[in-house]
Amino acid sequence: MHFLGSLLTPQETKGLAVIPLLNKGRARFLADRTLLDRYRQKHPQTDAEMLDAVAQSQFGRWVHLKDTRGYSVLLDDAATRAYGVLGLTQPLRTIDAGEGYVMGSGLVMQAALVPLKGRWVCDGLIQKPVWLGPGYKRSYTESYTALRKAGGFSLGPVAGVNE
Repeated sequence: MHFLGSLLTPQETKGLAVIPLLNKGRARFLADRTLLDRYRQKHPQTDAEMLDAVAQSQFGRWVHLKDTRGYSVLLDDAATRAYGVLGLTQPLRTIDAGEGYVMGSGLVMQAALVPLKGRWVCDGLIQKPVWLGPGYKRSYTESYTALRKAGGFSLGPVAGVNE
């Protein structure tokens, strides 16, 4: 949070709630990933593991296909990769996605996935949520089934953490 907030001037943060502020900071970081290196130099005491995860973040459009007891299943919108994803502080299904949406199966959203402690974790900064219709959801479910069979499902970024 501190890193993303540090990328904005006080004038840019004035009147912003926390989530829009963090989204604005993330957009600035995505536009110039070298900002993280500069932040590390100025803040050497910051949690290196968390900053490493931020450095490796994968921002994209994701389909929240379903929830299991242990993780949420996300697919990239092209249905070429599938992930078992944890929430940073809470399960994805309980996150307020904004704009009147609560996370759930069939929600397409922009967010970042970060590798943390051997697992994929969603940063929880949900943008542009849209619900899929039943036909699209069925198509993504078929793609997910094919990806699992082909070994295209990952619980984490390290070898041996695929299911």
